[in-house]
Amino acid sequence: MAKILKSTILLFSFFVLFVSFAHAQDNLEKGKNEIKNGNYVGALPYMKSAAASDNSYDANYFYALALFNTGSVAEAESYLNKALAKDDEGVLALKTFGDIYSSKKQYDKADTYYKKAIKLDAQNIDLLISEANNFTVAGKIDDAIKALTLATTISKESANVYSGLGNAYYTRRSYSAAIEYYNKALALDKNNAFAHYGLGNTYFRQKKYTDALKEYTASTKANPNFAEGYLEAGRLLYFNENYGSALESFEKYAQLKPGSTEGESYIGKVYFAQGKIDQALAKLEDVVSKEPNSNSANKYLAYIYIGKKDNSKALSYFQKVPEDVLEVEDLLQYAKLYNVAGDSVMAFSYYDKALKLDNTDEMIYYEMAKAYYSKKNYDMAIENFQKSIDMGISNLGAYLGEGVSYYEEGKYDKALEQFHKMEEIDPKYTLSYFYEGMVALKQNRKDDAIKFFQKVLEIEPDNSDAKDILKQLQSK
Repeated sequence: MAKILKSTILLFSFFVLFVSFAHAQDNLEKGKNEIKNGNYVGALPYMKSAAASDNSYDANYFYALALFNTGSVAEAESYLNKALAKDDEGVLALKTFGDIYSSKKQYDKADTYYKKAIKLDAQNIDLLISEANNFTVAGKIDDAIKALTLATTISKESANVYSGLGNAYYTRRSYSAAIEYYNKALALDKNNAFAHYGLGNTYFRQKKYTDALKEYTASTKANPNFAEGYLEAGRLLYFNENYGSALESFEKYAQLKPGSTEGESYIGKVYFAQGKIDQALAKLEDVVSKEPNSNSANKYLAYIYIGKKDNSKALSYFQKVPEDVLEVEDLLQYAKLYNVAGDSVMAFSYYDKALKLDNTDEMIYYEMAKAYYSKKNYDMAIENFQKSIDMGISNLGAYLGEGVSYYEEGKYDKALEQFHKMEEIDPKYTLSYFYEGMVALKQNRKDDAIKFFQKVLEIEPDNSDAKDILKQLQSK
């Protein structure tokens, strides 16, 4: 009887193990199918279940891949290590480790993983593309082009190779060549999300914002799981103050990257822009409670405290963010904080950092011009206001700033030129008429001055400055 019972228990245990293994394999296959379709969020539960009961290379690797693509980078690394413990020559795991380190800007470390993988599989197009993209973001453009040119000798039919070449030329700021290669990619695969995304980036740099948004949207239509397309579309919509649509894009990004706090941070930023200060603070403070070192959440908390005019607190949040992840907009905010604090040396050091990132951004020159104006360095203010205008700035404040700088120098004819340009662009911009009135006063043209201040009040009846000056002029 005891022998029969023991055999039954062993048979049952074997059956349980078999069922568990079969279940793990079933989940593994379902998860791999989701990944094949680009649905990494959908793959997560299957892969998590598979990896929990199957310590194989495949179960660990594919779970790591799903984790990485949904923003859980540290957890992805843990499962990649488990995969490589099962097979230290696992090419896909080595490649994904390279992708992770490249995303963390540890480019040399990423390259060691790519090189090891390429030694094992030198004809792998995806490996060569990843190695090249790592060269591109590291600024080694010639190496990137060399790697991608090699890839074309293996296959001339890979759209991603041409997208990679587009990325290289985009980073080199050879935009016409970048567009040519992105279009080559789309000729091979009209639904290549990377090519649409690259075109979006290129058009954005060329200040063709409508075309940029069209391409970002095309990238997500081509691949509804292409998270980066939603992020950049959201950023552009935010830039255009289309906050409702921006919020939708950031919410979609957050759904696709549940392991990342970036989407939630952008949602907080939109709330702030909409004037929902309490919601913004709650959202961002929730993010930093989960991830104290969240770069994006700390950045946008700094923005909120700038809005609250609590500059010391704003600076404390900015200082939690590594400078190499700051963008032009952030560096300009940093500079403003130091300008308010009266530390112009530090302020201009951040303008210099912004110029190193992008010396074609008109807003840098505009903000520098305002800083020079505040220091009464009118010549440098004029030079930088004019640079921002030459670069196509749409903010009439640049024309006003240049005109007022000439006014302060007593160069009234040049000041009037700027005010007249403002009036051609926007006939209802009251400050142009106000300063024309001030020039008329300086030139002892009382009747003209009265007409200009009356014009201000026609457009803006509650303008107290114009009322006061007009009252004084009419009482004489």
